Parts: sequence; structure tokens; C-alpha cells
Amino acid sequence: MFADVLLRASYLLAFALAPPLVTPDPWIEGLGALDVAIAAGALFVPPIVLALVARRLDTPIARAAATAMPIAIAVTLGIAAFGTAPNDPLARSVAPVALLAWIALALVGATAADELLGKLRFKQTRTAGSVLILAAGLLLHKGQNDRLKSTETLWNEALRADPRHERAIVELTRAPLAARDFAAVGKVAAKCLALAPLQCGCLALASRVSLERGDVKDAEEKASAATAKCPEDARGAVALSEAMVKRGAGPEALVVATAVSGAHPDDKRAALALAMALHAAGNPSGALEAAKRAIALGEVRDGRLLAGAIAILGGDLDGANALLEPAKAAFPNDGDVLYNLALVADKKGDFNGARQGYLAALKAKPGLADARYNLVLLTERFKIGAESQHHAQRFAKDFPTDPRAPGLAQRLGATGP
Repeated sequence: MFADVLLRASYLLAFALAPPLVTPDPWIEGLGALDVAIAAGALFVPPIVLALVARRLDTPIARAAATAMPIAIAVTLGIAAFGTAPNDPLARSVAPVALLAWIALALVGATAADELLGKLRFKQTRTAGSVLILAAGLLLHKGQNDRLKSTETLWNEALRADPRHERAIVELTRAPLAARDFAAVGKVAAKCLALAPLQCGCLALASRVSLERGDVKDAEEKASAATAKCPEDARGAVALSEAMVKRGAGPEALVVATAVSGAHPDDKRAALALAMALHAAGNPSGALEAAKRAIALGEVRDGRLLAGAIAILGGDLDGANALLEPAKAAFPNDGDVLYNLALVADKKGDFNGARQGYLAALKAKPGLADARYNLVLLTERFKIGAESQHHAQRFAKDFPTDPRAPGLAQRLGATGP
């Protein structure tokens, strides 16, 4: 732990002194004892040297420099250990370190100028030395404000500096994954793979993007590559299991999902992968139990969607509703969540609830063919012929390749838009 703090502090101090040249957030996994020794030297040698110089010179300005530098180092260590926000790169906390570090350097410059040039009887040597140092600092930090305000920019820079930077990948995809913006997630995955084609996190992320786009073959290939390269990493195996489920290989998926969930019992996506595999393998009770465990671990949307779907299939409509309502509260504009709740209302015979739910689902996710199809059946069942024909026409127009379209149009006499 202390070694990590030393490494982070050394990077933070280096960023404060030369921001254009240093990564905004270091990826310190894999760094060894030599790296720690270098970091310790960078942090502790300058204050020791300054203390010795101050003792030799015994001047007020030298003593001030010797005092300012340890204060700057102490603040740097404190920020590296405790002072950064959970989702921010290290560089976002650079301001106090930069201020103190450059004040200390200005005092060092004044000391050096006084010692070297004072004998030449130059006037204002201390001021000139300190001003030159502060001017250098201002020049190096010029234009950094906008950059430091954008966490996305800083995480992108950290990823470019080190494609192994797993945390940068996580932070760059946190918001788009929560919003299910897989176009944005795909951009991060593509950038990551361009920098590091065999990086495990990149491959697992790209696999998930391919799966969301319906390219199951590519998803399985990338997940297999991630699993082969990093067998201890849950993400690759989870992505592989999900791809196998989509391919219809339930038994194979169950083997992979059982292994990864056993190795990573607290991983919410591993628990969800097991639930999906159990469901695909025809074990709904086991799947429901695993899905509820995924929910308990924090997989709110996908865990509740799967558990709700299993409850619907089992005829437990009240249970399904109880599972899905919290997902709706967390994701009020999620088309899949709205669709499943509409399906519950439909099966309960609640025409208004089902109709409004299907329409809301289509508004949130226009490509949800099942919602439009069910609107046709719902309005036909309640003998609202004009609306049935309207939805049948829209279905034929929006989903012309859906195998249900010709039969639906013929059944209701809807020949076109």
C-alpha cells in the first residue's frame, strides 16, 4: 500500500513540475522494487539535500527553501493517499501540489541566485531567481486549466500513455455503459484495441459491444482471446459465456459461467452470466436464484430484467412486477425494462397499462419489434380494429425482414403503410 502511495506521489509531483510530459494518472500494477526506489528517491532526496544546503549556508532564504520542500512533499503524499475523488485521475488534484512545489522551487532559485550571483553584487538577485523559476512554472502550466477540467481528456491521455491502464478503460466507459450507449463504448474499445490489440480489458469490452450489436461470432472470438490471454480475469470468461448463450450453446456456456462465478463469487457480471447460462440450459429455478444474487451484488438492470423474464415465464406476474419496478425507477427510459413491465400488464389483462407500456418502450427503443407486434395482438384482442391495422402496418414498415410480418399483415388485412 505504501509503495503504491510512493509511486502515485512521485507521478503527481512530476505532473506538477512538467504537466505536458507526464501521464495524468499512472498505471502502477506491474511496477517493481526498482520503480519504488526511484520514486522514493525523487520524493525524499531533494528535501534532504536542501536541508544540508540550508545548514551549510545558514541564511533565512535557504532555511525557508529547506522548510517549503518537505511541506510540498508531505502534501503530495497526502493527496496521493487520500485526496483524490474516486472516479478522478490523479492529475485533477495537482493544483495544491503545483502551487507548493513551485513556491519551494522559487525559494531554491532565490537561494541559488543569492549564493552564486550575490558575490557579483547584482541587485535583487533573490527576486530575479525566484521570478525566473515562477515564470518557468507558469509557462509549463499555461493552458492546463481546460485540460484539467475534463476527466475524459485526462483518462484518454492516461490510456494513450499506457494501454494497460485498466482504470482508464473503466472510467471512460462508466457513463456510457450506465446509459447503454454502446456506440460510445465501442469507440473506447476501438481506441484501446488500436493501442493494445491483445489487452484483456479491451478485448472483453469489445466483445460486449459486438454482442450488443448482434455480432455473436465476433463477440465470441474476442472473448475467447481475452480468456486465453488472461484466464484469471473474470471479464473475458463472462463475455465468452454470454456469447455462447446468444449462440445457443447453453451447456458450453454453463461450464464457463460455473467456473468464472466460482472463481469470482463477488463479481456481479459473473453471477449474471451464470444465471443466463442456467436459464439457457433449462434450469429456471437455478437461473432465478443466480439472477437474484447478481441483483444483490449490484447488477440492477440486467439482473432484474433476467429475473423478471424468468418470473413471467413461470407465471409469477406479481413477482415479476416486484422485480422490474426497481429497475424502472433506476432506468426510467430503458426500453427493455418498460417492455417487460408492459408484458406483465398484458398478461394480467390490463389493456391501458399494457398499451401505454408498449408505446413507452417503443419510444425509448424504436427497434423493439416485440413491442410493436404485441400492440397488434393487444388491440386486436380488445377489438380495436383500426389501431390493430395501424400497428400491423407500422410493423411491416419498420421490420420488413421479421418473419412474423407477412402473416400479421395478411391476418389483419394490413397491406402497407
